[in-house]
Amino acid sequence: MNTPSTVSRRRLLRLAGAALVAAATAPLLSADRPLAATASRPAFPELDGFQECYGIRVSYIGDDGAMIALGHHDKRVVIAAMNRHARTYCGLENMLDDPRAGYHDVERGLSECWAVELHDRCLECGDNPECRECHALRNRPAEEWCLRWGIERTPGSFPVMIWNG
Repeated sequence: MNTPSTVSRRRLLRLAGAALVAAATAPLLSADRPLAATASRPAFPELDGFQECYGIRVSYIGDDGAMIALGHHDKRVVIAAMNRHARTYCGLENMLDDPRAGYHDVERGLSECWAVELHDRCLECGDNPECRECHALRNRPAEEWCLRWGIERTPGSFPVMIWNG
């Protein structure tokens, strides 16, 4: 029986000529079953700190609990992946660490955008040798990465989904 906090996940998905059946009916924020896989992936940069959940690479960004997923996907799949990441890698109840949280509590904070990885310059100063942001980029630890939100036509851009809880 479906309740308002559950969603039917019985679907036939056609991906790259192969049929996958994803079947389950469970509370949205507690399911540990994949909802879908990605049909194709754009070229993403190699960024440390991402874990793959349900075929989507997910990571926390910043110190305020925001999360990022590489690619543009169905919102329910991204929320499931981010939710699993929060439970598996951070020990939280769910993305909001609230057992009463439902889909609509997290969906409104999710947005699609494009990102560009910054390596040694900020893209805004025109390679000014006195730019403090460029200096910080050049002198950051090797395992750290920095992204700038951009538009699809920006060279090197790739699709991401951001959740600001």
